[in-house]
Amino acid sequence: MSAELLDVRRFRMNAVFGILLLFFVVLLVRLGKIQLAEGARYAAAAEARHNGAYRFAATRGRILDRHGAVLAAPKPARRLGFDPTQITDARTFSIALSDHLGGELQPWQISQALRGAHAWAHDNDRPLPQYRVLVPRIEDSGLVSRLDELSGLSIRRKRASGVWGAVVHPEEGRQYPNGDYAAHVLGQMPRGEGQAGTGVEHALDGALTGREREVTLRRDGKRRGYAKPTGDAGSSTAGRDIALTIDITIQHFLERALNEMVLEFEPRQAVGLVLDPHSGDILAMACRPTFDPNHSPANANLAIQGLYEPGSFMKPFTAAWALGHGVVKPDEILDMPPSVMLQSETSPIRDSHEVGPGTVRKLIGHSSNTGAAELADRLGPESMRALFERLFPDRQGGTLCGLPYEQRGGPREATWPWWRAHRVAYGQGVHVTPLQMVTAFAAFAREDGCIPQPRILLDDDRPASTGVAACRREDLAVVRAGLEACVSEGTAVRVFADAPFTAAAKTATAEQKATEQGVAVTYENCSLTAYAPAQNPQVVVLVLAQVPAASGVSGGRIAGRATRRVLENVLAYWGVLPAADAALLEGEVR
Repeated sequence: MSAELLDVRRFRMNAVFGILLLFFVVLLVRLGKIQLAEGARYAAAAEARHNGAYRFAATRGRILDRHGAVLAAPKPARRLGFDPTQITDARTFSIALSDHLGGELQPWQISQALRGAHAWAHDNDRPLPQYRVLVPRIEDSGLVSRLDELSGLSIRRKRASGVWGAVVHPEEGRQYPNGDYAAHVLGQMPRGEGQAGTGVEHALDGALTGREREVTLRRDGKRRGYAKPTGDAGSSTAGRDIALTIDITIQHFLERALNEMVLEFEPRQAVGLVLDPHSGDILAMACRPTFDPNHSPANANLAIQGLYEPGSFMKPFTAAWALGHGVVKPDEILDMPPSVMLQSETSPIRDSHEVGPGTVRKLIGHSSNTGAAELADRLGPESMRALFERLFPDRQGGTLCGLPYEQRGGPREATWPWWRAHRVAYGQGVHVTPLQMVTAFAAFAREDGCIPQPRILLDDDRPASTGVAACRREDLAVVRAGLEACVSEGTAVRVFADAPFTAAAKTATAEQKATEQGVAVTYENCSLTAYAPAQNPQVVVLVLAQVPAASGVSGGRIAGRATRRVLENVLAYWGVLPAADAALLEGEVR
């Protein structure tokens, strides 16, 4: 081989070596720069790729009855929307999304929503909105699963299947194992900013609402988890469970009794309440009309928002007040004529039935308007106003039972005329809520004669009594005798005939006017309030129904059967009835 050829080969080798050396120098410089100058940035990027942040939606707390039975529980729900700016083929999108939802939404409905978004942009000379709601709330478990499947698709698969542009958001939902039982107590969740809820869902929204949490999970190159989550993984997202004083079994008794009364008498409105007079616990509360908490707009909770003239319900309180002020003696004989004309009255005050002379016991048991008006005339208007304010204090929140939007009743004038004092004595000219009525009446079922503090929350640690006496201890036996006479010989004698328990009660009927579609209509507020057993009161029940005015309408006739049925069932449920009597009711209680 010639020297020239060897020189050429040596030159080529040196050149290649030089190029390789230069390449490795550049590579080392670049690696040094990456490691030293940009190492932190690349390390952070690698860490971010291997760490996946996952946000867990908050779970709303449960609402339980006093024994732990579930009244309301969280239920997955979704909101389905779409981004019009991402949808290039409306027809394909509509058909594909409809197919993915199993035909729950028809293609024409989806297309119509898309056209609506374009029309809005055109009419307002604005760009297409980036989000429009298609279905605001989906709770069906099958559809929720389909939407979660859709939400989990990759961008490539969404585009390939034609659903690119669909947007799924988690929503809070509720399930009610007992249907619409206690719907007005449970209420509805607030549905977003500026939209107030009702019932316990609204009153304790802060406690029931959970908090979102985020955890970090280590993943390998194929995005598979290989390490335990870190961060806030151990924190619960659930809101606090809330226990109510409601007993779902007693609630069932009340709901069923109201349903039967509604079928028989078709009242415009109806309310039922069951109260423990010693603790103030509201054991059951129901209203008619009712509603489906998940799917119907909430209507008013008449137990705390409905204002009714109480009628003869007020007579035992008037008698107790008169006894306490010494204007009548327990054994004094009152005239109680069929009608009486008192000062400043423009027309006589009348009884709807013959009562005749008798004591306070007879006034209460046989329900005399003229006798009650006579006691009010002796007491004077200011004293009667003081009685009303004592029983139904003028405070925001009414009885302060723990439910929102509670009314407080009235009127609240500084001074009362004579005519109002006379009429208030037998429950006309004033309006109160059914809860105010039943809590005031419960004072007669307590040994101290004090009004209990009603409560709907089991952990409410307020005193069981308001400390306000509706009746002095020394007068309590006289008033109770009158309430027992109502059952044994008076206006409720037919209601409790042959009852397997003793009871004390007061019937009431009061005329109340309303306007419907511009037309004046007259209704009768028919109620019966009772406690049992008479000698050892354990429970107080009130049932009130508002029915069109008609002859023969009375509190005992309309509300009596429902009240007795609830008392029977509750006493049997608690084992208060003798064994033989409880056995007769066993099939019904179940």
